[in-house]
Amino acid sequence: MLQHSEVDEKLAHEILAEAFDTLKLDGASTHSMRRSCLTYMSRGGIPLRTIQEISGHSNLGQLQAYLQVDPEDKLRAINLLKY
Repeated sequence: MLQHSEVDEKLAHEILAEAFDTLKLDGASTHSMRRSCLTYMSRGGIPLRTIQEISGHSNLGQLQAYLQVDPEDKLRAINLLKY
């Protein structure tokens, strides 16, 4: 039998999947949204341990695999050193 949180998670997944289909968002998934959300938290300066607690990753290595780093992220980091 599914626990309450598992039911909520399954329902949320189904709602989002239907919305992606309706909007014809190719490649969009609950997993891609999760990756984006975690990446935006990191870019916003939220400590990794806090993001780890929110996301439920058991260790920082797992979390870091989710976080995207693009050339703009690197440039912003380097530009911070100028000040």
